[in-house]
Amino acid sequence: MMRPAKQYRGFTLVEVLVAVLVFGLLAAITYGGLNTLAQTSGEQRERAAEFAELQRVIATLDRDLRQLASRPVRQPDDTLAPALIGNTSNLIATRAGWANPGGQRRSQLQRFEWQFQGSLPEPRLVRRYWPVTDAAAGTPDIVHLQSTTIQALSLRYRDGLGQWHTRWPVDGQIANVPSAIEYRLQSERFGQIRRLLLL
Repeated sequence: MMRPAKQYRGFTLVEVLVAVLVFGLLAAITYGGLNTLAQTSGEQRERAAEFAELQRVIATLDRDLRQLASRPVRQPDDTLAPALIGNTSNLIATRAGWANPGGQRRSQLQRFEWQFQGSLPEPRLVRRYWPVTDAAAGTPDIVHLQSTTIQALSLRYRDGLGQWHTRWPVDGQIANVPSAIEYRLQSERFGQIRRLLLL
C-alpha cells in the first residue's frame, strides 16, 4: 500500500498581500503619530523660547523703571537733559542700582534707552545704555538687549496730579520723573501685555 505524498501547505499570494498591507498601514499610522509628536515638540520649544524672551524683556524693563533716578544728565554740548525723556515708543532715562562687580570705580547710575524700531525689515525692541552717565561727545552706546518677538511698544506717563501724558516731561521740570508709567507690549504669539508701575 502506497503512503500518500506528504502535503506541504504554504502562504498563498493573497495572504502575503494582506500581511504586507496590514504592516504598511501600521507603519503609516506609527509614522504619522511620530511626525505629529515631533512637530508638537518643536512648536512647544519655539513657544517656550519666545515666552522666556518675553519674560526677560518685561523683567528688564520693570527693573529699569522701578529704579528711576531724578537726576538730569549733562550732554556733550554742556546743557542738561531731563532725568527722563519719553514718548509713546521711546524712553531715555537714568536709573540707580547699576552694580559694580569686581570693585569697578564708576557711578551706580546708568543712562539707558528703550526704543521700538518698527521701520526695519523686522520690527524689534532695543535696550541700550551708556558706560557713563554724563556722556561726552562720541561716547558709544552699548546694545544690551534686542527682541524681535515684540511687535509694538506703547508708553504713557502719569504726572503728580494723576493726568496721563504721551510725552515726558510735560512741565519743563528736568529733574521730575512720573508718578507712574504704563507700558503695553504687543506679541504676535501672546497678544498684548499691559503693565502699570507706580514710581
